[in-house]
Amino acid sequence: MNTFIKDLEYSLDIGRGKDFDKFYYDIWPVRLIEPMDYSINKAEQLKGIDKKIYLENGRILTIDEKIRRKYYGDIFLELVSNIRTNKKGWLFYSVSDFTVYYVEPTRKVYLLQMDLLRMAWKEHSEEWLSKYKLKFCSNG
Repeated sequence: MNTFIKDLEYSLDIGRGKDFDKFYYDIWPVRLIEPMDYSINKAEQLKGIDKKIYLENGRILTIDEKIRRKYYGDIFLELVSNIRTNKKGWLFYSVSDFTVYYVEPTRKVYLLQMDLLRMAWKEHSEEWLSKYKLKFCSNG
């Protein structure tokens, strides 16, 4: 059972937050301005914004952070978040610039640019749906 509040608390754990922050400092070639803002605004959270990163050049990047606690050999793309209401999953509703997808057991981090990910989905969804199984999980 996945619960939004419990998953949010887990992802905001101070150690994990520092790991994510180190990753951001390592990958962006321009200087980041501290502090990075964790979005505690529920409206932003529901739009898929977990963090805002302020760049020295004035640009603000929005990040949706995902943590996978087990290794399944894939990247989970949420297509539907509520089967009963057919509410779209984060692949479609997130307004973030990037999703940072961390697989905890392997310590691998994937930086997914959301516009490119959606373009890839549009181009390859039929192939991916035939190759990979749809998985269903319970959300509280």
